[in-house]
Amino acid sequence: MRVLLLISFIFTVLPAQRFSTYDKDSLYEHNFINITFLPDYVTGDHRWRRPLEINTISLNILAGNGNILRGVEIGGLWNGMTAEGDGVQIAGLVNTVDWDFTGIQAAGIVNLVDNTFSGFNILGTDMLGYQVAGIANVIGEFRGGIQSAGVVNVVNSFNGGFQISGVANVIEGNFNGGIQIAGIANVIDQRFNGGLQIASVANVNDNSFNGGFQISGVANVNDKDFNGGFQLAGLANVNGGQFGGGIQISGTANVVNDNFNGGMQLSGIANVVDHSYNGGIQVSGISNVIGNSFNGGFQLSGLANVIDDSFNSGLQMSGLVNVVERNFTNGIQLAGLVNVSDYFVNGIQIAGLVNVSNEFENGLQIGLINVSNYNDGYPIGLISFVDNVPIEFDIWADDSKFLNFGLRTGTYGFRNMLFIGSNQVTVGLGKTDVDRLTVGLILSRHLELSYTSYLDIDVGGQQIIEEDHRWDLNQLYKFRLILGKRIA
Repeated sequence: MRVLLLISFIFTVLPAQRFSTYDKDSLYEHNFINITFLPDYVTGDHRWRRPLEINTISLNILAGNGNILRGVEIGGLWNGMTAEGDGVQIAGLVNTVDWDFTGIQAAGIVNLVDNTFSGFNILGTDMLGYQVAGIANVIGEFRGGIQSAGVVNVVNSFNGGFQISGVANVIEGNFNGGIQIAGIANVIDQRFNGGLQIASVANVNDNSFNGGFQISGVANVNDKDFNGGFQLAGLANVNGGQFGGGIQISGTANVVNDNFNGGMQLSGIANVVDHSYNGGIQVSGISNVIGNSFNGGFQLSGLANVIDDSFNSGLQMSGLVNVVERNFTNGIQLAGLVNVSDYFVNGIQIAGLVNVSNEFENGLQIGLINVSNYNDGYPIGLISFVDNVPIEFDIWADDSKFLNFGLRTGTYGFRNMLFIGSNQVTVGLGKTDVDRLTVGLILSRHLELSYTSYLDIDVGGQQIIEEDHRWDLNQLYKFRLILGKRIA
């Protein structure tokens, strides 16, 4: 008991004990072994007034601070370096280094390095090496190595290496390659240039994500550009700026609030681009939504494709509906039910039910029903309504002895005529009268040859239905040229 009391008295009352060599003309004092119980400002040993101390072995019973470490420092609670360190720092709670540290840092709570860390760091500012902390690692700049924390890794700039955190990795500067893994989120204030990010909840980059690989259980978020690379999220990928190429894959949705320039988007439910989508591929289980232009590329959706602005060169395919709120130019729209576009130029619209366009210029429409306010293309369907072209009713008879009634719709230059007809023929020696019906469609191209003359080119087909053979295939095809002259 007396020995323990004596040792306690020595460490409590006396200043730090050193086994050192000192040259009065030198700026440094070399301590092979330095033992302290409390920091200098508690014991009154103001060592910063002396030459800078270089410790080889430093033992801090509770806590202690020194100038420079060139070896090993062990502290019960806290180790502090007012200058720099090379070697190993181990503390029960906290390691702090005011300048650079190279080597290994281990602390129960946090490693803090105000400048550069090189090696293995649990907490610090500028680190090169290996850092491990129970709660957090804080570094000014991380130059390779490994960071591991139970809660948070915080780095001013991360240049390659490996970060692991139970909750989050936070980098206030650039992330240039390397690997980030967090239980909840990875956050980078500036650019992410290549590398790998993995988070069970979210990856967040306030600036550009230029290539690399992002994986998140919930969402990947880039506040500005995403230029190439690969994003994978269980729920959503969100890019606040431009997405220039690369691949986005999400179990629920991909969202690009600015431009999407090429690349690929895959989502289980929806792809959403709030600005332009310029080329590339969009695939969604339910719908693709673009808030601005879609300029070329490929859109495929199980239900619907929706573009709030223009579609310029590409392919839209949907199980139900394609919608382009403004222009559709030099592309193809395929829908199981409906295609909708405001202004359609030099493209193809094919729908299982209806094609709708405000203005249709020099394109091809194929659907059961085609509807447009103005149409200068080629609508093909049972009925094609054009607002400025009158609907005509025709009655005629021909050599087939059918009396026909037709509904002629379409444009002035290209018309569709849906018609029905009937006749009654006598079979045998005047014993039986057989009623026959016919239904058909004629496509007619109208050419103005001069002010008074014109040429109609008609191609048509009809099914003839007889009384006792209603379901038999009995078709008649016609091709005719009609040269006309206007008298008045």
